[in-house]
Amino acid sequence: MRPSLRRGLAALALVGALSSPSPAADDLQQWTTLLLINRFDEQWSGMLLAQGRFNQDISNAQVFLLRPEVSYNVSPEVQLTLGFDYFDRLDRGRPTEYRVWEQLGIGHEMGPIGLTNRLRVEQRFIDGVEGPSVRMRYRLRGQGWVDDDKRWMLFASNEIFYTINDVSGGPPVGFNQNRLQAGVGYHLHEGLRVEPGYQWTAGRGVSNQVLLLTFRVDLQNLTDRKP
Repeated sequence: MRPSLRRGLAALALVGALSSPSPAADDLQQWTTLLLINRFDEQWSGMLLAQGRFNQDISNAQVFLLRPEVSYNVSPEVQLTLGFDYFDRLDRGRPTEYRVWEQLGIGHEMGPIGLTNRLRVEQRFIDGVEGPSVRMRYRLRGQGWVDDDKRWMLFASNEIFYTINDVSGGPPVGFNQNRLQAGVGYHLHEGLRVEPGYQWTAGRGVSNQVLLLTFRVDLQNLTDRKP
């Protein structure tokens, strides 16, 4: 294993070490995500996320999430993003949720590893809840290429969720959940990458294992390909 890869794996392992070991899982879930990304110019970009989540040992459709967002690059390292979530809870008649959110992303390189700090503030409008519930999310993600051709990559991240206000019928103030992820990415061809992975989700008395499958489509690279 070449030295740069060893350093990369060590850095990614540090990200995973931000969280304590997982207790026995309450449920096995599967989340499939489609990401459509388009870069309008050097500063502006947009993304559309569609995600289906299955719970109860991957036997029940739980959630459908639709997320459009637009981003502005203040500099190569700093990005501002505004987004909206349609969060439809499909199981057991649970309430639908709408979110408006603002995000600050700061990235930098650490040798062969790209690190991204992401801080997001969500205003959550939940059916049956009086007023918006405000939640903060902080994620640290690291990723690095395994090969010189940049077809294979490794990634790991940890994200903490914290509710900061109290509204009638809404989520309680304080720690909401933690998500620890790890996985691999592979470029199928220019503009298309597939990322299988694993996530441990821990909340208030809940611990779930999640199998992840993400398809990332860069529309700009697809349209710029030569025939």
